[in-house]
Amino acid sequence: MRWFLVLAVTIVTSTQVTLLFAATLEITVADKVGKRLPCRIHLTDAAGTAQRAEGLPFWQDHFVCPGFVALQLETGKYYFEIERGPEYLPAVGSVELPDGKQKKLTVLLHRIANLAKRGWWSGELHVHRAIDEVPLHLRAEDLHVAPVITWWNGRDLWRDRSLPKTTLIKADADRYYDVMAGEDEREGGALMYFGLK
Repeated sequence: MRWFLVLAVTIVTSTQVTLLFAATLEITVADKVGKRLPCRIHLTDAAGTAQRAEGLPFWQDHFVCPGFVALQLETGKYYFEIERGPEYLPAVGSVELPDGKQKKLTVLLHRIANLAKRGWWSGELHVHRAIDEVPLHLRAEDLHVAPVITWWNGRDLWRDRSLPKTTLIKADADRYYDVMAGEDEREGGALMYFGLK
């Protein structure tokens, strides 16, 4: 009797897993010439639940990707908003996933400005992210400069390890981040510290 019960539970569990992830959605995000663009993707199901992409950085309602992502999802309708910083128009739409099928979605992002070509670099001065995720975040948000907050009230990434010899890291030809930013946050606001050692 026990073996039958274990077998029945295994069959039901396997069937449920198959039903839960019955469709594959592949999203490619590119520019007008077809070059893949790292970006931020907000993807929700019909109930408004944010979807996660395995292995990619996720925060509350979005994930970032290098321009291509494959997701195993339930069948049904999904809504997306894809962004790459303020120099690109966001792409908004929906996609229907049929049962047991693979759906390929290509989204083109249209650039409306290129301030780096005019000598202006975009940056974000309040970055709370894991250091190993920062290069992809820089590319996905089209940022060129970002000090990463590694210490603040009650938390210090460097408490139990040595400070890096080089704190300014080059992610791409023109993208840099510094891993020695800090924040002192209290009731009246926050003070930000950059480049302290």
